[in-house]
Amino acid sequence: MNESDNIPAVWQRFGEVCGTSPHEARRVLAESVMPKGTDAERLAFIAVCGQYGLNPLRKEIYAFPSQGKVVPVVGIDGWLAIATRHPEHDAIETEEIREDGKLVAVKALVWKKGSSRPTTATEYLSECQRPTQPWKQWPCRMLTTKAMIQAIRRAYAVSGIMEQDEAERMTPEPRVADARATNREVLLGKPEPVEVLTPEEAAPVLDAIDAEPEYQPSVEDVADWAKPVSRDPEVAQ
Repeated sequence: MNESDNIPAVWQRFGEVCGTSPHEARRVLAESVMPKGTDAERLAFIAVCGQYGLNPLRKEIYAFPSQGKVVPVVGIDGWLAIATRHPEHDAIETEEIREDGKLVAVKALVWKKGSSRPTTATEYLSECQRPTQPWKQWPCRMLTTKAMIQAIRRAYAVSGIMEQDEAERMTPEPRVADARATNREVLLGKPEPVEVLTPEEAAPVLDAIDAEPEYQPSVEDVADWAKPVSRDPEVAQ
């Protein structure tokens, strides 16, 4: 019996995709591609790599941290690889849609062999643009990439993977206070963050409070409270 007979098929396929032995591919995955991933996340990741023939060493697919988990994210090179390797693939075209010279949308067309009509996808700038540096600097390139990915996804029924922009949108962004909240903080003062204690940390604090003697007002305190409150601002001061 060969040593390879004891290696799961999913790891053998992953080694083939990476162009190396399964043992070496596993080592590289654990040390560089997914050093913080769990065994279940690594297994799911290599299954996706094998299913679509994507090589993480060529940056066709990579592990993206999202909400405490690791999800497989495919870059544009990986999506193009999926399309060009498909036996029915013929070509991909893109068309910019502009109004008064300004970019409005990008339409992508995926042509399949023997098909009289292409599979299309149109992405609109108003729906996709985000306040990030890539979108500010290269809006046309970013929109073209999204349109191509959506067209490939529709044409070849690709599921179980996402592109980077989609993964980033899933990650909660920090809240940004609006002008009204900022003005309120200026007027009332920004509240200090509340420290939440664990039950173990709170126990000695509660014991110390319980151990303190109950407050008893003095004669002076009672006499002071009994005084009428003046409405004269100067007296009140």
